[in-house]
Amino acid sequence: MARKQKEYTRLRGQSRTAFAVSGIARCSLWAGKDHMLYVANEGYTEEYRRFYYKDIQAILVRRTVAGPVGTAILSIFTACMLLWLLYGLSEGWHWGGLLALGIVTLFFLIPLLVNILKGPTCATYIRTAVQTEQVHSLSRLRAAMKVVRWLRETIEEVQGRFSAEHVARMEEEVARLEEEDARRKETARAAAQVRTGGRPLRPYRSKAHQVLFTILLADFCHNCLQFHITDPNLYLVAATLAISITAATVVALIKQFRTTLWPGIKAITWVTLPYLVVLNFVSNMSFLFYSFTNPVATRSSWQVYRAMYDVSPFDSELRMAIVIIGMIGSGGLGLTGLLMLNRFRQSQAAAVAQEEPATEQEPPAEQQPAAEAGVGNEQGTGE
Repeated sequence: MARKQKEYTRLRGQSRTAFAVSGIARCSLWAGKDHMLYVANEGYTEEYRRFYYKDIQAILVRRTVAGPVGTAILSIFTACMLLWLLYGLSEGWHWGGLLALGIVTLFFLIPLLVNILKGPTCATYIRTAVQTEQVHSLSRLRAAMKVVRWLRETIEEVQGRFSAEHVARMEEEVARLEEEDARRKETARAAAQVRTGGRPLRPYRSKAHQVLFTILLADFCHNCLQFHITDPNLYLVAATLAISITAATVVALIKQFRTTLWPGIKAITWVTLPYLVVLNFVSNMSFLFYSFTNPVATRSSWQVYRAMYDVSPFDSELRMAIVIIGMIGSGGLGLTGLLMLNRFRQSQAAAVAQEEPATEQEPPAEQQPAAEAGVGNEQGTGE
């Protein structure tokens, strides 16, 4: 019996994306005889989209910064954890603490190696006459370029090669589409202003977020310090940092309201609130647990907290959990926020630099009449 020929061949690339209804979707791309099939599997449902080779006008691949930013963040955390692990081995720490440090180190090391091996990240789009669809399965540059090279040959077999005149017409069409996209964004911005009462967004010039992310990194350093120092007075530092982070978060939320600050930075600020709630809940549970298990030290809350901070994280699983949650939360939020804020500042500076030459070319108001008079004199002389 002859084996049935496969209708589709799977192309390289696969990813999970957060742009699905359920929050997580597994995307894949399949090649058929006369079309490509894009599948987004969300667990119990699947979404299919077909792109016929005769209708594809362009395949756009744009390199993104998600890969380098992720590598930088994971490298910093991995290096810190490896240094602590080596220090613990040299000092002969308890095997339980070393095991916990090793697990946390692998938690950052494995994603770092995977991210490096997969190569640079990118965003891939397929453009037809009626839509421009992002293909989330081609999120790595190496895999995307291999698929693009294969698709170029397949599409040329169906559509034929482009002539120079057709390429010029396509460039004009791309310019027209870019203008339409800019007008559409301007219309969406105007509609957003109408929904918000017609008030335009204010330019963001505050230092509140920089202060917030700096304090979060200071809290990360404080949590790292607890692996080496078991001083009860560190509770004063922890309490000061907790109050400072709470106050800075509230101020940052107020300052970012209705401003041009990037939505990603605003989202990090909002995520800081549930992080503080979780950390406060775990700290209170630790306080109650220590109060019940050590009734001698329950004369006052101050003495209980001092006694808690006098215990090394390697000798208490609960203290280890609090320190690790603080390290991951404060370090991740603070470092990511500062990197994104730095990029936002650079984009602002670039926008200002592009506007300055245009402003300098405009003649002063006092010189305009003289210039007009000069033109008139030259015309009269010519006659």
